[in-house]
Amino acid sequence: MKPPRYVTEGLALPLEQPVVSGQAHDYVGIYVLDEDPRIVVTLSNPLLKFGKIENWEPVFKCEFPIEIASSDKKERFFQIRFTGIPNEREKFVSGNLCVRSVTVIAIQKMFEGENPPMVR
Repeated sequence: MKPPRYVTEGLALPLEQPVVSGQAHDYVGIYVLDEDPRIVVTLSNPLLKFGKIENWEPVFKCEFPIEIASSDKKERFFQIRFTGIPNEREKFVSGNLCVRSVTVIAIQKMFEGENPPMVR
């Protein structure tokens, strides 16, 4: 049995993923499926610096390209390339992981993988 794919495999993040509220754009991120489902999107990815990352609450208005079977795992991870329409960023985020919602209108690519181990 071959080892599971890491969800970061082949993940080529652009230096910047622009966000204009109410306008559709193509994004790449990690869809985390747990009790608080979210898409983790790296908005800026400068070389040798910390980038800007946001958690988005997805509202899917399209078909999934894969079937998501039930599982005993508490957390599942999917690499996702999608077209989405982000909403305004929440002014006050309290007790919620997501800072904005996004309407996902198309999914170009999606696969399930394992979260890679932390390397220190």
